[in-house]
Amino acid sequence: MDIQVTLSEQEAEQLKELSSALEIDTDETIRTMLRTHLSAGRTLSFSPGQSLSYEEAVETVLSCIWSHKGTFMQLRLGNDPGETAISRLLSALRLLWHRYREKTSIPNPICHAAASILHFRDEAKSNLLESGSEARYRLLESLAEIGMAAFNLLSGANADSNEVCRTDLGERAGSIDSRPLEP
Repeated sequence: MDIQVTLSEQEAEQLKELSSALEIDTDETIRTMLRTHLSAGRTLSFSPGQSLSYEEAVETVLSCIWSHKGTFMQLRLGNDPGETAISRLLSALRLLWHRYREKTSIPNPICHAAASILHFRDEAKSNLLESGSEARYRLLESLAEIGMAAFNLLSGANADSNEVCRTDLGERAGSIDSRPLEP
């Protein structure tokens, strides 16, 4: 299927910058954005969002956990960090996933930040539910997206299909739907 999209000059420039930052071609960047937005059940605005350098992505992910004003820390406290901060964190996690998805390891500070997101996600959810904020349902959706992005980062290329083989649950390596391992 061919789809044509008209972008403003600014949007086209942002798309080029995002493609460059992710180190993938423009078509793949658009497909990645579509998959991300559509799988999250959101309306696609065709705005490519923020373009981050690798260094900015690392700083964003590390500060989201450790800074009192960090995006995830604010969610963990039951506060709304704002849609821009959430979008920036999601972009940073996605950029890092693309950077490390085919690698055999991820730098420990990045791993620790992603693992911390997953570890403290329930606390953030509980505090958001108790906050009484009118935005809490939107924030809970964003929290789920952030958790999935952190999981994907730690999962590497396995996240391509959002399926991870669990041999500890009786699955055979390479096939999620296969019968349990035989003794």
